[in-house]
Amino acid sequence: TAIISSIRKVLRRCRCREVGFESNSLTVDLHCSLVEGVDDVHWIACGGLVERLRMVKDRDEIRSIRKAVMLAERAFDTVRSGLRGIDQERTVAHAIENEIRRFGGRGCSFSPIVAVGPRAALPHATVEDIPIGEHGLLLIDWGADSPDGYKSDLTRVLHTGKISPKLKRIYQLVLKAQQRAIEAIRPGAKCADVDAVARKVIADAGFDKYFGHGLGHGIGLDIHEGPRLSAANSEPLKAGMVVTVEPGIYLPGVGGVRIEDDVLVTRGGHEVLTSLPKDWDGAATQLG
Repeated sequence: TAIISSIRKVLRRCRCREVGFESNSLTVDLHCSLVEGVDDVHWIACGGLVERLRMVKDRDEIRSIRKAVMLAERAFDTVRSGLRGIDQERTVAHAIENEIRRFGGRGCSFSPIVAVGPRAALPHATVEDIPIGEHGLLLIDWGADSPDGYKSDLTRVLHTGKISPKLKRIYQLVLKAQQRAIEAIRPGAKCADVDAVARKVIADAGFDKYFGHGLGHGIGLDIHEGPRLSAANSEPLKAGMVVTVEPGIYLPGVGGVRIEDDVLVTRGGHEVLTSLPKDWDGAATQLG
């Protein structure tokens, strides 16, 4: 193609001897096309190099993420206010997508998770044609694309009917774990240590085996970016990083709770970018 030909010309003109390429995204076929005709260049795989640079956001990127958060929250509030018991998981997901676009976003930053009752115990449930009024618990995990492609990622659990005392306790426990973890976010704090704060709250209550994923991840142009808030990542947080904080407890056959917010690491600590209510009373929702 013209682009490949142009790259070859630039390499010859600049007399480059070493050229890095993004091994995580460059296909074998495209790599072969680039290598052909420039035999004197040493190609170096640089997987993750650009992604690491993207972990710390600049002012414009943070502004775009704020926009993505605003779009997601406006869409959620609009859809939530009109929820009916006969609405299905699938139609709720489609409605969120439609509202994000109506408010000026590109659409959802990923396929929304809308899961009722026991299906909320599936961390990555795919939507089905199940009426949301069949159970008293509704988990919604969604996000918006800003006009320039930056993402947001939120999760809220609504109680729309009678809830067992056990699930209410689970909800309050997950909320406590999330709040403690958010309080631990600051420049220099290790990702693993922040993860451990939330995990200890859940483990102390005896539910550690029901929290089987990392605490969170970075967001930006991709919905999953560095850094990872997990026990396996000991790197420190830096001002300008934006991460999700999303502890969860999932009880097979019963239900699950995950509460997720987007948090900016600031020079003095942190700022929670999301603002939707998440206390127990704020999660109460009347279905039409």
